[in-house]
Amino acid sequence: WFLFLCLDFNLFVGLCFLLYVWFILFNFYI
Repeated sequence: WFLFLCLDFNLFVGLCFLLYVWFILFNFYI
């Protein structure tokens, strides 16, 4: 259960990080 929670948390952080990077690139190109 703890391992599953950790994996789910890492997936969430990864998605937030990708969204953050995409937002920075989007602002940079505009």
